[in-house]
Amino acid sequence: MKKVTVLFILMLFSCQEKEKQFQDEKNVFFVDSLYTRFWFDIDLHNGVRQEAEVYISKQNDTILNQFKQFKFNVLDTLVSHYYDLEIKKTDIPNVYRGKITLHSKFENLKPNNKNIRVLEFNYLEQSKDSIWRSNIKSKKNTIEFKFQNFYEKKLSGMIYEYVKIEREKTFKVNQMRLLIDTHKISDNIFLSSAGFNKNNLSKELKLKLVSKK
Repeated sequence: MKKVTVLFILMLFSCQEKEKQFQDEKNVFFVDSLYTRFWFDIDLHNGVRQEAEVYISKQNDTILNQFKQFKFNVLDTLVSHYYDLEIKKTDIPNVYRGKITLHSKFENLKPNNKNIRVLEFNYLEQSKDSIWRSNIKSKKNTIEFKFQNFYEKKLSGMIYEYVKIEREKTFKVNQMRLLIDTHKISDNIFLSSAGFNKNNLSKELKLKLVSKK
């Protein structure tokens, strides 16, 4: 596995070939295609490593999205947050069936009158000449849905987790958002509409990265 510095990684994103990918994309989801998604391994030594999904723009703005931490290759579920996504064709042209599962430290929280956990999934649908947003809320950890996309099974969206845990005299509120995309090149509208923080990659991770595929 080849180690590369952050500077070298960022230089790769400005190459002419990537510019051509931005220009050639016909799906209106990705007309501007401002961000490219990459997964990285972060070696912390002593048996600890992390996997991080990062969105990087042509201007080198970076957003940390999914995150997994392992100790001797065992997933630490208390600090990891990521999703599993499945998409299958249906018998209806341009309509697909999806299933998304959110993993976080609260996924096994038992709901009652003091514990609340709600997931909200927002995503885009597209016909040949129009685009619209759909929304699903659920108290379950897995959300099943259908979506339409005239341009193959491309999906772009955001999943939001709201958790409230009450105690005798206090309560705790936790909120988390993850961008959802099926393609490496993306102009996810929820990047700007939901106010995701943009950072410099070297400041965000403060580590040398080991690039994955």
